[in-house]
Amino acid sequence: GFIRNNRNNNSKFLNFEPNPMFANLVDIKYVDVNNGYAVSSANNAIIKTTNGGANWYLTAGATLSFAWEQKLATGGGIGNDLCQHPYDNNSVFCGYGNRIYVSRDRGENWSLISTVTGGGAMHSFYVSPVDTNIWFCAVEGSPAFMAVTTNYGATWSTNLALTFNRYGHPLGRHCN
Repeated sequence: GFIRNNRNNNSKFLNFEPNPMFANLVDIKYVDVNNGYAVSSANNAIIKTTNGGANWYLTAGATLSFAWEQKLATGGGIGNDLCQHPYDNNSVFCGYGNRIYVSRDRGENWSLISTVTGGGAMHSFYVSPVDTNIWFCAVEGSPAFMAVTTNYGATWSTNLALTFNRYGHPLGRHCN
């Protein structure tokens, strides 16, 4: 959904502009410093910028519509339950209810890979960015608890029992 660029001399390309096509771009061409065009292989539209990439617009006559499609039918979850794989952009994890699912194809298909025992619904679920065998979650129960696995969900241990509210995110990952 974004166009990454190095505007303002950002050598790490950490400047993000909204992409009105919400599709992968396969080519971007500038005719001068302000005017440019981009195309995607996913649709029949062209986007245009007239201000050096600060804003992008669909060209005249082009429209875009979106439709949501359910991919994983499940229930009993609340909170931060989706976690992108830290190294594989095609993979995403979903902690829902007391079950952990994984998709290796960007959410098209899902497989159950683990079950957290001893509690109710998860409120937060994270995969370690250092070692993808390590997962953390906060689980509803009496008392509620934090659980961890170090073997890709084969076994879980409770490392902290506490009380937290039914709503919200009792567990978070440090950004660095």
